[in-house]
Amino acid sequence: MALNPMIDPIDLQKKALRKWPLILRSAILLENLFPMELPLGPPQGLELLNEFESVGTWIREIRAFALKHDLGLRDKVIQHRQMGAQVLPTHLLINDLDHYLKWIGRGTLFRRWLAEVEITLRDFPALHEWLLKNVETVERNLDIWPSIRAVMNRFMESEIAHLYLRELDIPWVDTKFIETNRMLLSQLLIIVLPEERVIAGVAPSSASRFCQKFGLRFDQTLIRFRWLDEDQAPAGLADMTIPLNDFQMHKPEVENVFITENKINGLIFPRVKNSIVIFGLGGGIDILREVNWLQSKRVLYWGDIDRHGFAILARLRKFLPNAESFLMDSTTFHSFKIFWVKDSASQRPDCNRELMSPEEIALFDEIYDEADGGFLRLEQERIPVPYIRSVLGASFEFCE
Repeated sequence: MALNPMIDPIDLQKKALRKWPLILRSAILLENLFPMELPLGPPQGLELLNEFESVGTWIREIRAFALKHDLGLRDKVIQHRQMGAQVLPTHLLINDLDHYLKWIGRGTLFRRWLAEVEITLRDFPALHEWLLKNVETVERNLDIWPSIRAVMNRFMESEIAHLYLRELDIPWVDTKFIETNRMLLSQLLIIVLPEERVIAGVAPSSASRFCQKFGLRFDQTLIRFRWLDEDQAPAGLADMTIPLNDFQMHKPEVENVFITENKINGLIFPRVKNSIVIFGLGGGIDILREVNWLQSKRVLYWGDIDRHGFAILARLRKFLPNAESFLMDSTTFHSFKIFWVKDSASQRPDCNRELMSPEEIALFDEIYDEADGGFLRLEQERIPVPYIRSVLGASFEFCE
């Protein structure tokens, strides 16, 4: 019969190591967790009777192990019907933190960790709760933690607002360090910086987004658009490419905003009064989420009639729920059957039907070929310009 006790010293140490995060948190909270006990699960009943020799060996090994590592044992006297009183160790006793650290071999690591945590709390007391929840994150990043603190200190200086990341000039810290560790730094900076210094709703998914979130200058995404009504355009600047922030501030006095996935279609888009066309974003439609003035415009999206086009349309409607589709209808699709091509997709993707009209859902279902599990596609650039003009002319006024 196998014994229940965990006689392997390695297993005992694993038990002790599971206490490590608790030990680290107790150091922040100034709590004393010692003396600490680890249950040994001593043999019981039939094990004492049937495995007496093995039990004796186990007891000797446990006592030798405890003596070697300067650990204590709690004993318990068990009255056995056949064998009488038996003294069995039931718990391993760790007297204090020093004994614990010496046993698991982490004394130097703990002291380094504690020194960094104490300095961090001194400089950034707001991180107290974060440190309690992320004690092992600090441990894993112990070698770079002084640099993490240096970055936080630099970001606390308000004059960084008009600098590029490359210009921060932090001793022993380069731009690549910040880019590589931006996710960890973001967690910390969100806590330590004043609320007005953190841009809500911007995820630090890239170096540029990190800079944007924390008020640095960055190489912004460029937005290209055309004034379809050139009478409204700045002199000689009907076709413009400007940074996203400038586009946010620009707020053209137009009623209609067309968005086309395809760059060429943006260039040849007919001249509609009181309108602009944004083009060349491809699948990057989500950056327009930050352009608040679009909420007050009539927005029409023109994408390919395929699974990607409808997916982009649905994404657009997450932040512009009133956005309309343009030339993404059954009439257009069937008018140019000669230009249909097969999509190579092997599976039917999910589509957010809650963000689509009944007509769009019907067309989405129609372009999926159940027979061979693929999609049909009608690309924008295959639709003739006269047809585009005829559809536009039914609802919009052209410039002379």
